[in-house]
Amino acid sequence: MTGRAMITLACWALLATAAHGFNGERYTVEPITVAIGEMPVIGERGAPIAVTVTVNNSSDDAVDCVLHTRMTDGWTTQEPDEIPLTVPANGEATTELHVICPEDAYSAHYPLHVTAAFDLAGERTECHAVQVFETKLPTRPQDAGEWETLELVDGGTLRLTGAKSWLVRWQYLDGEWVDQPPNWQGSEPGSRASVGLRTSMERGGVTREAINMHPPWTGGVGTVMTVFRVKL
Repeated sequence: MTGRAMITLACWALLATAAHGFNGERYTVEPITVAIGEMPVIGERGAPIAVTVTVNNSSDDAVDCVLHTRMTDGWTTQEPDEIPLTVPANGEATTELHVICPEDAYSAHYPLHVTAAFDLAGERTECHAVQVFETKLPTRPQDAGEWETLELVDGGTLRLTGAKSWLVRWQYLDGEWVDQPPNWQGSEPGSRASVGLRTSMERGGVTREAINMHPPWTGGVGTVMTVFRVKL
């Protein structure tokens, strides 16, 4: 069959009229409380950002625990993923993490997970806190070019994560569509709508190629899409 088709990947925003505070950065599973300190808005890729983690113990006995750190989308910490920590009776212990922003990160919100694992009445117990932090990063340069037609041969496949040409469009709700230059990727400065091809995502210990998209969230909310023009 010969013809031309438009294949569109769209990222739709679920909207709320009001934003509610998030306090998961402090969590308690008696007698342990894990608190992740505040993090500044991150504006630079690659530079380590310090954050303090405090573990409180409300019991009359010292508690040995192991802190497990976890991040997503290529974010890492300079420290090991597991940190042994002894929390004194009716006291607290602290450790400092250094979070590193990957080169392919976007202006968005990201999570830092810290879980304290300890024994309680002979059973392994976990206390899991999450700190959500913000990034405001410069747009990564990406050469524009012609919006080319991709060809899908009969019986073949087309790997969109490795496509050589595409078009990104975004809009605020009830607004006009805005087309970025052909083959653009990055974060649009005004709306913060973002698209990244040739990225990867890990879930359940399995890594796959991915196309990362985030809808507009500054100045309003809306939709972003990546359009591929394909000859069938």
